[in-house]
Amino acid sequence: MDMVGGSAQSAVDSLLGRLSSVFVEEAQLLRSVHDDMQFIKREMESMNGFLLDAGDEDRGNGNQVRVWRRQVHELAYDSQSCVDRYVQTFGATHPAAGAGLLASVRRVPVLVRTLPSRHRIATEIRVVKARALEVGERRQRYGVVTLGAQGGGASTPAAAAARRAATANREAEDARRRHSLDSADVLFDANARARELVAWLMGAPQPVPRGRLRRNQLVTAGQLIQKMWSGSGGANDSQDLKMELMKLFRGTDVNDNPENVAEAAGFLSSAMLEVDTQEVKVISSWLLDMVLGRADMPQQDPENKGGSAGHELLMDVVKAVKDPLTKFIDHAEDLSFTSLLSAMSDLIDIFKALKEPIEKFLGIAEQPQQDSSESEDDGSQQARSRRPAATSKEDLLEMVKAAKEPMEVARAEARYVAAQIKWLLQMFCSEKFSFNQEHVQHPKVVTIVTPPVQDFSSDDGPAEELLEETHAPELARKVFDHPRASDHFNTRVWVDAKLNSKLKPRLKSILHQVSLPSDSPASPPNLEPTEEEASKWKHLSVEELKAMVAERLEGKRFLMVLADPEDDNAWQDITSALPNKHGESAVIETPRIKYMAQFHAWYRASWIFWLMGASSRYQVHFCSNLVGMRKVAAELVGSDQLPGGVSAILKKCLWDNFATKMFLHALYANPHRSDAELERLMLGLRYSSSVSNARRMVQFCYEDLPRQYQSCLLSLSVFPQEDRTFKRTSLVRRWAAESFVSARDGLAAVDEADRCFDALIARGLLQPADIGPAGKVKSCTMHRHVHSFTTKMASYQTVVDNTDLRSELAHRLSTRSGILQLLLENQAAADSNTCWGIIHRHRHAPSGDFPREVVTLLNLLPASSDQLGLVKLLDLEGCKGLKKRHFKKICNKIFQLKYLSLRDTDATELPKEINKLRYLETLDIRQTRIKSFPAKTIALPKLMHLLAGCIDHESTQVIESDRPFSTVHLPSHVGSLTNMQVLSHVEVSETESDTSELTNVGRKLHLRKLGVVIRGKGPLGVLLRVISMLHESLCSLSVHLEPMKMAEGEVYSMEPQGGDAFDIPKSLESLNIKGVINELPTWIRQLHRLSKITLCRTNLREGDIKKLGELANLRCIRLWYQSYTDKKLTFNPREFRRLELLVIEDSGISDIHFAKNAAPTLKKIICNFTGAEVTLSGIQELLNLKEIHVSGNCDESHLSKIKEDIKKNPNLPDLYP
Repeated sequence: MDMVGGSAQSAVDSLLGRLSSVFVEEAQLLRSVHDDMQFIKREMESMNGFLLDAGDEDRGNGNQVRVWRRQVHELAYDSQSCVDRYVQTFGATHPAAGAGLLASVRRVPVLVRTLPSRHRIATEIRVVKARALEVGERRQRYGVVTLGAQGGGASTPAAAAARRAATANREAEDARRRHSLDSADVLFDANARARELVAWLMGAPQPVPRGRLRRNQLVTAGQLIQKMWSGSGGANDSQDLKMELMKLFRGTDVNDNPENVAEAAGFLSSAMLEVDTQEVKVISSWLLDMVLGRADMPQQDPENKGGSAGHELLMDVVKAVKDPLTKFIDHAEDLSFTSLLSAMSDLIDIFKALKEPIEKFLGIAEQPQQDSSESEDDGSQQARSRRPAATSKEDLLEMVKAAKEPMEVARAEARYVAAQIKWLLQMFCSEKFSFNQEHVQHPKVVTIVTPPVQDFSSDDGPAEELLEETHAPELARKVFDHPRASDHFNTRVWVDAKLNSKLKPRLKSILHQVSLPSDSPASPPNLEPTEEEASKWKHLSVEELKAMVAERLEGKRFLMVLADPEDDNAWQDITSALPNKHGESAVIETPRIKYMAQFHAWYRASWIFWLMGASSRYQVHFCSNLVGMRKVAAELVGSDQLPGGVSAILKKCLWDNFATKMFLHALYANPHRSDAELERLMLGLRYSSSVSNARRMVQFCYEDLPRQYQSCLLSLSVFPQEDRTFKRTSLVRRWAAESFVSARDGLAAVDEADRCFDALIARGLLQPADIGPAGKVKSCTMHRHVHSFTTKMASYQTVVDNTDLRSELAHRLSTRSGILQLLLENQAAADSNTCWGIIHRHRHAPSGDFPREVVTLLNLLPASSDQLGLVKLLDLEGCKGLKKRHFKKICNKIFQLKYLSLRDTDATELPKEINKLRYLETLDIRQTRIKSFPAKTIALPKLMHLLAGCIDHESTQVIESDRPFSTVHLPSHVGSLTNMQVLSHVEVSETESDTSELTNVGRKLHLRKLGVVIRGKGPLGVLLRVISMLHESLCSLSVHLEPMKMAEGEVYSMEPQGGDAFDIPKSLESLNIKGVINELPTWIRQLHRLSKITLCRTNLREGDIKKLGELANLRCIRLWYQSYTDKKLTFNPREFRRLELLVIEDSGISDIHFAKNAAPTLKKIICNFTGAEVTLSGIQELLNLKEIHVSGNCDESHLSKIKEDIKKNPNLPDLYP
């Protein structure tokens, strides 16, 4: 019953609004119950205030408060039902009867006819009054108070000032933590990692200059050293300093990825904290024994019994490093900056000089080949025979698994790491793979390594049973499928080592894929040979298959992925089948990591590759985000020392990105979590389990929401799940209409609903789908785990009553108020010829033609029903077949609607009964043919959002942005709608009545969005005055200037005329202008908050573009049809500093050029060219560019030029032709 609190408060608030309206319009008809209704109103106001306090302090309130809230919930709904039946009976009969003697005479028959009903309602109201008295007395009798009331005392001026100061501090702190949360997205962005690996495989330059990174790392390291020196550092500062120095050191190689290696080092340091000290002792002892000849290592010369391999290695090392060491000492003695840089270079040369003695020490040599006619088992044995005889890594892994004490673990891990590195060196220094950078003939190799899964298992059982796949194959698949990879590599092969555990099936899978056409994707159905191929290759030996693979790959640039091999045999078997010359090809391996020792070995191998100067050919990429996530979590909680509970939770969620994201969002929403709260969450999680952890984390974030916000989230359970995108404005208006949220803190209900949307986004319960130029989320999606949770919760909560209906129908009606449930209960027989039969029939039926069924439902609405008065929302968007009679029925029978959407229906006119919807707040008639209101007037006193306008998609106009646009005519009396916030779009002509009514619109001080279609110069001047009057509130402005008869050369002007005072609308964030104007107005330079501008048919020139380039906050420009007159569009240096999105659909523009340092933050370009001769140049200068979409008549030669420029861009943006 946790939802009852929010439901009760919302219900009471809705009832208060209804009672207030009833008193003004209808109370004179029932004078006998006027006092009773006044009493109920005052009592509900008191209860509403109490519920608001209870909601604010909900976590600490006891059972008495919850029980009393439930009673208020029931009373509020009964009261509202009583008032709704009163309005249902009397309100629709005379909504505009008027005043005077004639109106009074007309009401007499109605009063006489409804006398029995009025008597019954009066009796019900007295009963409700008695119940309200009883509930209020019960609260006093049992001392039901909230925590805020227990604190005692009214708010003092000092307390108010303290609250204001605390609010300011919270806002500043929130901005900092929001930045930290946004930075965490990089950790989970597999697409960004894939782009990074593809760029490395293709040899693309670094997107960020190393010099800038080194400067930042030096500054960070200096700050850490200063903190540690002064004694003010935290517990993790030494580890952070170590990672910064490591990144600085390895960053000297431009082909390396120091940030990724440092992340792996941090993970190892955290995971092996208990054994690190013992490990250092073991490795030091082992190295000493090796040098003195006591280590169990192979001798270079078995016949030489007088010397040891360790002694000979020591002599060779001294000889090799003598010269570079001497240079290093000479440069180090000179303290100049240049000499220090040279000393660093000498240090790298010292490590590179170790290559030859190490290779000599390892005794790497090509093993003799066996007979090619060996069987598959013989081939596998041959591969194993080439492995180092001195080491059995399988046995060492068993030792690692069996080790318990830190010393044992350290000894076993040290021996395995040494054996693994030795094998890697022996493998990569072979004929197929050589560190020799001259005459490169071997492929690039990327090994994607994830932390071991099994090391994190506990009593839940082996982690492999809980987690089917790690992040490594997922990342490899993204690289494999990346558009840049498919363009660069003409052959791609995917080898599933788990599916094909034997050598022959693997080779046959490779042979099958290399035989496919180049444009055939290597998706799962295409991985395995056909029956014909399997029969043909059945009797071929391993060596014959290898020879066929090498022959098919000869001369090709291939990309081969070896996914999830559990041993080294798979790697050796596959590489032995590669042709001798394949320098531009690449191999990706994702070894199955089961033990920390394996992860450790690959980490050490990355250092070997770097020391050997082979980072341009070999790279180990680590998929470990634990250290980065802990850093973000520490920033979110505002502490250098991360609480142990937070660290444990992150570790349990390591393999589930969704659960980890949700937890970080929860820390952002509430960083002050108690240890007990964190411990309860941690105990409810399981290691490496994705589904159960995701459910628990969703519940954790849900329980942290205010009660009203929980109701809003549960209301989304009635929507279809698949590929559903929710529009922010639609959800906000629905929640306000259904009273899920209420007005508070001086804000209207719709504003509180907007807060709710932001809160759900902040907690990760809704995921952003489209983010506007100003950073505001415009639409969102719901993750399947969240949808599953809300559906389950809504099934036994009282907030959502449509859970038994199909989602295609349920979301079109009010999700609360019990209307449909009551109707079903009252129509137990479910007669198939009634609307209740339709509802009952289609509860669990398969998807069908629901627009037609909605029309049928409207046709069969009963003549009267008390429950119909409870319906507050009706969404008919996309329902075809609606007629005027349906709209009449809606207005007559469910006229208490607050939200009505007729968008994209067949509606061509509104019935005169539309003015009966006295409580309507949102009317959406977009994409309809409705041209005017009945009698060209509007009488909807509660209306807040009027949405109109239709784009003619059936027009023959090819250019989408230039298709005809029509809308409803500006109705009279719109100036009397005091609650209006959105008026978009209405048509205004040059008539005196239109210009007068448009002037009245300017008096709507709360108007935020205005869209106007202007016909004539007169209304444009009035519009400018209206814009000036709304300069404090107007956030969005759309102006369509229709063609008109004017003198030759005369065009519209958006400059104020005649010396009129004009207040700049500095709150304006979005501007849309369509129509021929002489130039952009000068006042546009002062729109410092403008983030989005759309232009069409404006015929602007270069000077106008310069005006836009000066706007400091402009993030989105859309240049549509005939918006620009010149052929060449140039983006000059130091202009458009914050531009992120550029959309161009203009037949006149044929040359788009970006100068250096122009639009430095541009991320996405969308171009629809209508001419064949087009040029898009300077792309290589856009270092943050991610996507380029090109459509229209761009020929192949120009498209090729764009592709070449993309290759020069360090960020390697994706091209979508």
